Amino acid sequence: SLDEKQGAIGLQDGKIKIIEYIHLNKNLNFKKLNFKFSNSGIYLINLETFQKLKNVKLKYHFVKKRVKNDTEIFGFKAESFIFEGFEYIGKINTMLADFDDFYAPLKDKTSLQNVEKLLLLEKASSSVLK
Repeated sequence: SLDEKQGAIGLQDGKIKIIEYIHLNKNLNFKKLNFKFSNSGIYLINLETFQKLKNVKLKYHFVKKRVKNDTEIFGFKAESFIFEGFEYIGKINTMLADFDDFYAPLKDKTSLQNVEKLLLLEKASSSVLK
């Protein structure tokens, strides 16, 4: 959905395309695109493909970000997205998986703490089951 901070993956002109969430509601052609899946941000790239990607000049996107988590001070951060270079590398495949199994956003300190808690719970539960 457009409310989630997660990109979308779909087909555009017969090719796999990824749109980052910051551009979803700004993209005038979004409703015309066939974007039905969320982008987990997990990519498997072999060395040969990575060598091709290192020569691609990716454009910068300026995103408004909170300077510190506990303040109301904002600044702009320049970001580039590796998937914008995928159109230059040839064949791309996708893997479909359950959202809850693959999506773990690391947007701030709290989300990192949640991942750490899950890892501790998993470790504790595996030792109890032994």
